Amino acid sequence: MRRIQREGLLSAYEDGESPEVRQWLRRIMAMTLLPTFAIQKVWDALRCPPATGDPLLNAKTATFATYVDTTWINGSFPPSLWSHYDNVGPRTTNLAEGWHNGLNTLLGVSHPSTRTFLDWLQRYQFEIQCRCLQLAAGRPPKERRPAYVQMDKSIAAAKLEYGVQIAHVFCYQFPHPSAMDAFLAYSFAYFDRVGYLVVGA
Repeated sequence: MRRIQREGLLSAYEDGESPEVRQWLRRIMAMTLLPTFAIQKVWDALRCPPATGDPLLNAKTATFATYVDTTWINGSFPPSLWSHYDNVGPRTTNLAEGWHNGLNTLLGVSHPSTRTFLDWLQRYQFEIQCRCLQLAAGRPPKERRPAYVQMDKSIAAAKLEYGVQIAHVFCYQFPHPSAMDAFLAYSFAYFDRVGYLVVGA
């Protein structure tokens, strides 16, 4: 979203002044849930932004497409680094950020002395050891919020359905001439299904 803001596309995305651009941006953001092999194929179809009739908006979307291509598709961060299709764990760094925020709150200062930090570290190690013993003794783990559990189930179901659909496209030695069109149609339907889960409403 930061790059969308930097390129001046936030109003087109949020205000709905151009639904085609909003859908195009959401599909790009949802590419994180594609299998690595499919990202380049889908990007080839998304590379050209939708024409809007507004030359300024067209220039902004073209600049954004160039950025995505040179940074995330063919640049410093190849799709194998950021594809979450095979990931069943956390999709964000919220857990680590929450831990660091809690650490800063517990210590009370941004730069504690070595002694203060070591004292805290020893207490924290003891807490973790106690928690491990409790879990080993059968205590249930901390429950996740039901909304997140449901979101993970929805994403897993969408991934499974998408995987089955594209398997039918690629399972033949001599694919049908319209196989790539079917693959893109399945991919875009998948984006539209999981886009709201990844990006939000």
